[in-house]
Amino acid sequence: MFTRHRTQRCGALRALMVEGPMKRLLAAVAVVVVACSELPTVPDVSPPSEIPGVLASLIPAQLAKLVASDAAADDAFGLNVALSGDVAVVGAPGDDDAGDASGSAYVFRRAGDGTWSEEAKLVAGDGVADDRFGIAVAVSGDVAVVGAPDDDDAGSSSGSAYVFRRAGDGTWSEEAKLVAGDGAADDGFGIAMAVSGDVAMVGAPGDDDAVHNSGSAYVFRRAGDGTW
Repeated sequence: MFTRHRTQRCGALRALMVEGPMKRLLAAVAVVVVACSELPTVPDVSPPSEIPGVLASLIPAQLAKLVASDAAADDAFGLNVALSGDVAVVGAPGDDDAGDASGSAYVFRRAGDGTWSEEAKLVAGDGVADDRFGIAVAVSGDVAVVGAPDDDDAGSSSGSAYVFRRAGDGTWSEEAKLVAGDGAADDGFGIAMAVSGDVAMVGAPGDDDAVHNSGSAYVFRRAGDGTW
């Protein structure tokens, strides 16, 4: 069998070398046909029926959709979010509880059965219109920090950030208001932040220490007596 096929291939190769273009093309096709005829037959293997189910398990599924219990037009709920374990904080800087765009943030908690529910609504104790409280949020365990970059304590849009803590009974309360020691107008303090345990960092991109809008970030730590 091997000798016969080899002879056929050799004859075809000789044809490629000595005859015209059409005969060379036909000879090349013959070589391919002969070579392929020697390949073993590949069995038709169908995928196991369980594979689609396995693949489906790898596709992320939506676990929940969170919405504010008192949602209203232009609240901008969801503009910023933060997650720590089974606790989520969602900002709504356009909320109007203390005036147009005074802002708020909502805390949601995941129960043992996987369902999420609203646990608290956070607002600034001194919130006023256009503070945009909730434009940035951060959470670490039972501590949440919420920014209000258009707060005017040290000038227009100097900004501030608020620390909230969850008590043992599940209630959240404002623990501190953070402001820059050298805050000035248009600093935007509170437009970005992070928190880890008893340490918080707050950004102020409009700070002008180096040049106009060079920016800065401030680090705060909670002392043993609860002050920041």
